[in-house]
Amino acid sequence: MSLIDRQRVEAVRFLEAQGYAFEEGGWKPIVGNTSATLEGDAIHAMMVRRAEAIAGHPDHEAEFESLTIAINAYESVRWRA
Repeated sequence: MSLIDRQRVEAVRFLEAQGYAFEEGGWKPIVGNTSATLEGDAIHAMMVRRAEAIAGHPDHEAEFESLTIAINAYESVRWRA
């Protein structure tokens, strides 16, 4: 087996250990995966709290915009309709 093949095998093992499965042509979090879900939700909560704290402050417009983009991206993946 070539080096690149070994790297690919290890990458698959790593992603699966992180709670992802290859479905429909892409890597997706396993539904109900508590580790990945809990970590992602905790980061989401921190971003929301920070966005709420700086909302309306002119000195933090760029940070607020970045947080809003990140929050919306996470929510679109986490809670798909």
